[in-house]
Amino acid sequence: MIVNYDIDRIDKLLLDFYNSTGVTIDLLKVDFSKVSHTKYEFNEYCKCIQESETGKNRCRISELELLEKCRKTKKEQMHICHAGLVDIAVPIIYEDEIS
Repeated sequence: MIVNYDIDRIDKLLLDFYNSTGVTIDLLKVDFSKVSHTKYEFNEYCKCIQESETGKNRCRISELELLEKCRKTKKEQMHICHAGLVDIAVPIIYEDEIS
């Protein structure tokens, strides 16, 4: 399925949402490559974890596990990441396919 995104509008929306709530959002393709993401800096807790290769790898593994479960079930998923934070994935479904 070919999906055309208005990246400028999406970027503005994500930034406005982040500025209003402090919550970050990434929009990913079905292969988990980024379409758009909030331009932000990690909070201090995440910065500490991301400073080490081990921390970065554990974050990526935790994120991929969540995304795979979301893709498989085609339903929203929530989990507590390896560092104790809540992480949420929500699929965008169009004609019964994740887009």
